Formats: sequence, structure tokens, C-alpha cells
Amino acid sequence: MPNPRPTIRHLADSLGLSPAAVSMALRNHPRIGTATRQRVQQAAEAAGYRSDPLMTRLMTQLQLRRSKTETEVLALVMNYQHPHTLQEVFLQRVFTGIQQRSTQLGYKLEHFNLATLKKSPRQLSTILYNRGIQGVILAPFREGHLSLKLDFKRFATVIPSGRILAPLLHSSTADQFANMLFIMRRLSKFRYRRIGFYTNQTLDRRSNYRFSGAYLTAIHHASPALKPLICIDDQLSPHSFLRWLEKTKPEALVTTEALTLDWLQQSGRSIPADLSIAFTSVSPQIFPQPVSGIDEQPEQIGSAAVDLLSGQLNRHELGIPVFPKVLNVEGTWTGDHTLRRQD
Repeated sequence: MPNPRPTIRHLADSLGLSPAAVSMALRNHPRIGTATRQRVQQAAEAAGYRSDPLMTRLMTQLQLRRSKTETEVLALVMNYQHPHTLQEVFLQRVFTGIQQRSTQLGYKLEHFNLATLKKSPRQLSTILYNRGIQGVILAPFREGHLSLKLDFKRFATVIPSGRILAPLLHSSTADQFANMLFIMRRLSKFRYRRIGFYTNQTLDRRSNYRFSGAYLTAIHHASPALKPLICIDDQLSPHSFLRWLEKTKPEALVTTEALTLDWLQQSGRSIPADLSIAFTSVSPQIFPQPVSGIDEQPEQIGSAAVDLLSGQLNRHELGIPVFPKVLNVEGTWTGDHTLRRQD
């Protein structure tokens, strides 16, 4: 007769602990000392203990149904010096997704802007810790260095739409590599032979070079071969853009920069009669007319960040992860509005 499946109560009896303490230790709860957590987890591994996914799901549902007086707070931490940054359409859509998913999962979301609070990251860490806030969402960086020195060991942390350079954390982001490959495949159906790519160095670096990497990959694997026409512009000025355009003469343009549409129209070019164009990130609020490109689904990126964070909190996983996870969200094609078929 096979041995019965080990349970938390069996482990508790063998270790001389309460079932509640064993359960908390298995979930890395900070109220249980490190030595005790390690002892319990080693004993569970030796006994072949495995958690019951149905019971885990039930306990998660019970946690989500806590009364409002017990609502757990998530901190959305940002460091935006300029008020206009908060008005960016992409950020607003990410924040909408974060807020909606937080509410759905029973959390209360509070905003903390280091710039307006005039607090250092260390001071904010103390404030959050003293308030009992363990879940932290780092807002996408738009200004300054891509690093932040919170006391990460106290928190479960996630960052939507990008990575910070130090430390590496769990993140949700647009699948920019896959999105760019989709654009290039779409343009190939229109039989373009000269496809240009225009971006800026900061954005390309922030994306971990996924835009330029995917573009060059698509160019390399095209059959017949295509010539790369790429401009990574530090100036982001209409003069440098139009000068590059005149020099390279692409039939179709892929770009990360929404302003290029204005520059083209101001130069007297008709879109798409004179030049087809597709954008790597499209929001209806940005463009006065329908354009071709990828809607990166920022709301879903924000929602995915909350899911990642909620999982960490349920498992009591605090601190900098040993193996950071990245959840990629693929975008959707907006249509062929600014593409012209080749004769």
C-alpha cells in the first residue's frame, strides 16, 4: 500500500510546529524566521511534500474577499520631474491597466512621485515599510538614469513597460521584437524593396535594442536580400530626419517617432502616395488620422504587471529576484491605412 501523501499537518507534527507556521514557512512569509523557513522547506522536500493547487487557488480567493478595512495597498512609484510626463498617452494607458487590474484583484493603488514628495528612494522605502506596504510597481522611466535605489529586500517589486538597469526585476513589457517582425512581414506583403527604420538612441537602448535588432533580423532573412536603411538619430530633428530620407530614399518607413508624420506632411509629402509609413506604437489619441502600425496594448502591459506582483505577494517573494521574469505582451495591427501597394 503506497505511503499517504504528506500534508502540512504531518510536517508540523514531525517538526514540532503549528500547521499555520509550516504553511507560512512554505510560502516564505517574513513573520517566520529565515532558519525556520529553511528547516521547514528542507523537510518538505525530503518528505516529498507538494502543495495542492486547488487549495492554493481557494486560499487566494479567500484573500481577495477580505473586507475593505483589510484591503492591501500597492504602491505605484515614479520619479517624474516634469508634469507633462504624466500626461503621456502611453503612460496613461499603462496606469489605467494597473488601476483596473488592482481593483479587480482587491487591492488599493496609491501613487508616490519621488519628485513631488521631495523624498529620496531610501526615505520612501522607510515610509512604505512603516505603512506595511509590500507590493511596489515602478512606473516606466522617462527621465534620468534607468536605476532606482529602493530598499528592495523589503518589497515585492515589478516594473511595467521596460527594464531598469539596476537591479533587474520582474517586468511586463511590449514584445517589441515580435511587434517589429510583424511590421516587417506586413510590409513584405506589399513588395517593398527599400524599407527604412528611423528611431532615437535613448528609446532603442531602453528597449534593449529590440527594435533595431528585429529590423536587422528581418532585413537579413529577407529573400531576396534587402539593404538596411537605418537611422538611430540623437538629434530627433526634422532637418536630420529629412536629410536622411533624401539620402536613402526608402519606399516604406518604420519608425518609433510619431512626430515624423508631421515632418513629412510639412515637407509637402503625401502619405501614403509618396511614402508608406508604419509606427511601432500607435494610440488613437496621438494621431489625428488612422495610421498603420502596432497598438502595443499598454493597458494589458499594466494589467500583467499587477498579475506578476500579486503572484509574488501570494508567495511572499520579497527582494531582488535571482531569476527575473519578463512577461511579453504582443501588440495588435491597426490596419493598412498608411501603406500603398506597389504596382
